[in-house]
Amino acid sequence: MKFAASQWLWLLLMIPIGYLIAFLSDRARQQRLSSFIHRSLWSALIPELDLGARLRKARFWWGAALFAVIALARPQWGIHQEVTHVAGLDILVVLDISNSMDVEDVLPSRLNKAKHLVHKFVDGLHGDRMGVVPFAATSYVACPLTTDLEYALETIDVLTPRAIVNQGTDIGRGLEIALGSLSRGAEEGAPVGSEKVASQAILLISDGEDHEEQAIELAKKARSAGINLFVIGVGTEKGGPIPIRDSTGNLHGYKRDPNGQGVVSTFKPSALMEIASAGGGRYWNASLSESEVDEIHRELGGLNRTDYAERRQITHEERYQWPLAIALLFFLLELTLPLRKTSLSISRTSVGMVAVLFLGTQMGCIGSADHYQENEKGIQAFNEGRLDEAKQHFSSVQAKNPSAPELFYNQALVQEKEGDVDGAIRSFSEAAKGVKKDQPSELDGRAFFNLGATYAKKGDLPNAVQSYLGAIEAAQRNHDTALEQDTRKNLELLVTQLEQQQKEEQQQQQEEKDGENEEKEKKEDNGQKKKKSGPTKNYKDLSRQPRKFQSQKLTNDAAERVMAELKSRERDLQGRSRKQGPKPEGNSRDW
Repeated sequence: MKFAASQWLWLLLMIPIGYLIAFLSDRARQQRLSSFIHRSLWSALIPELDLGARLRKARFWWGAALFAVIALARPQWGIHQEVTHVAGLDILVVLDISNSMDVEDVLPSRLNKAKHLVHKFVDGLHGDRMGVVPFAATSYVACPLTTDLEYALETIDVLTPRAIVNQGTDIGRGLEIALGSLSRGAEEGAPVGSEKVASQAILLISDGEDHEEQAIELAKKARSAGINLFVIGVGTEKGGPIPIRDSTGNLHGYKRDPNGQGVVSTFKPSALMEIASAGGGRYWNASLSESEVDEIHRELGGLNRTDYAERRQITHEERYQWPLAIALLFFLLELTLPLRKTSLSISRTSVGMVAVLFLGTQMGCIGSADHYQENEKGIQAFNEGRLDEAKQHFSSVQAKNPSAPELFYNQALVQEKEGDVDGAIRSFSEAAKGVKKDQPSELDGRAFFNLGATYAKKGDLPNAVQSYLGAIEAAQRNHDTALEQDTRKNLELLVTQLEQQQKEEQQQQQEEKDGENEEKEKKEDNGQKKKKSGPTKNYKDLSRQPRKFQSQKLTNDAAERVMAELKSRERDLQGRSRKQGPKPEGNSRDW
């Protein structure tokens, strides 16, 4: 067994510390209680006290935390092999890095605009292989075909006109090197036992100045080989002077021809259109929106993507589900454990009201014998469910003696039964007020109890709590222990509901506050985006900043292809040198 995220296991040190804190806290709580109540009296005075409840809940809680930490560490055991097929296109970016690409008629320069186009182009590639072929008067493979697109982008970023000594512009030479690299890449990437290879494409980016005029023939050769050609022109027809900068990017002037006249590099889209037409491809002018890159991706989407590699990977089986399930079970058990001793009778008596009708402690409370009999008839009708008749009898008696608390109490029970909550609250309140405090009576305690239950039914929890407190005070005064116990049970549940209601209100307020903050942040972000938007795009001048070339994702296969391509380029250059002889120095058109 192994842990894929073993750093989470350090949290296991907190579990014994947390349980020790819970244990000491429970001991301190018992000591505080024993300081004013002797331990021998706890069971008599606090019958619901459960000394071990807190520690039992702590054991389940920290047990759940233990398994939750194990789940976070992602335990793994058992392995299986996964085979994935790599499919895609073979794409070579043929990039012009001659001196004329430093012209700044396109901001920030033609070369940096071209690099930004390549970055956007690579963002839309998925599973494809890409290589880089820079060219000026000569050309070479800077990055052979590879799936490590970050490495290819790093190669693009470090390219400057100083990367090629022989300056000038020979688009045909760049296409020739690209065709050779695609041919070798197809042989390496072809699946065993199959003649199918991935579709191939060339993306040519240049300003159109071609001093050798061999590009048309090589574009036709690419077309006959089934290679798709896409051409993007960078520059303006007005053109501009060619700046001369040192290695640190400082400007030292502008290029001049042998006669001392300033050189103005012009953009030649017509030449690039001819190359694209000869190769059966398409041509675009580089735009501010760079929508041409999206069109190229749509063109590439219709090409054939073929499996050219197979990867086998050993994967360990994830087993975090088991400790996570145990942690959830422990959490649920911890929630079900009560902090006090409970019984089924508590939950039953905590619901409803004490519906006891009163005949009157004295005959004077009701009035005459006729009124007494009328009240008795109302009680009988209430018990038999004839609420309208009971209400008429109680109202008749109450009209003769409107101050009798028993009559208010009976009338309140009828109103509560009919659903008149507000009327029942008023009647119970009058019944509780009308009881004389110096005379023992269970009426005031039951009136306060039912008043609290009615307030709770209405949802007025604070007044319900106050009414229950009045019922406890009356029960203690009248030595009604049964009513006191029932009231305390209802009061305990009511306080729990009140705390829960307060928590929900606080949570709702916090959610509303978070929503307002999020809306405010969105408005600020939209405002900043509007300020930043403008007619032109700003790109980072990658060619003028020293940069350390590295690739953390370069695989062994890609590295071998790089070395093989460099050796091939060296042999090719040596052969051309023997055939053509040394290139004459002092080229008059080195841009």
